[in-house]
Amino acid sequence: MKVSQLRDLTRKFASGGMPEEDYRRERGKLIDAIVNGDVSIKYRDIRPTNRPQATPKVDRRKLIMLSVGVLLIAMLAISLLIQLTSQPAEEPAEIVIKEQPGVELLRGFVEADRWDEPTLENLESNWQELTGFERETARQSLWYRRLKSQAESRIKEYEALGTPEGLMQAARLRVFAERMDFMPGS
Repeated sequence: MKVSQLRDLTRKFASGGMPEEDYRRERGKLIDAIVNGDVSIKYRDIRPTNRPQATPKVDRRKLIMLSVGVLLIAMLAISLLIQLTSQPAEEPAEIVIKEQPGVELLRGFVEADRWDEPTLENLESNWQELTGFERETARQSLWYRRLKSQAESRIKEYEALGTPEGLMQAARLRVFAERMDFMPGS
């Protein structure tokens, strides 16, 4: 390949050997001198190096592992999406009662985290069917404190909305709190 003074100047600039301002000034001078005939273009041959060009190596195993990982994540996301969209929307949460019926009743409700009307009515009805001892045992549990805290938070959220619907929901939860033997803030 043949190179000239102009090409040498450009290579020097491209490799960071000179600032752009100097390069432009020197290039302008050289071009003017060539056009005016003050400088003759001198070509010289340069031999390309025998170094092969660096090509990025692709580790096929890593590429396959990455592809499999992406595929697994996509399948998991699709499976989760299908599960979330296939859940019934309006059925009340089923609450299982075990050894300590009051505690288990509250635990089931809090874990289900369903505050729709049928689920609230189901909890209230089951709560009233408990004996006084079972209700008192439940009141001493973590699940009762969590239920009370969640009810208080929801009441505040609904009241903060300031909408008629929000205020109605807050009033409904206050009635629920009375039936469950606690008043928010008490």
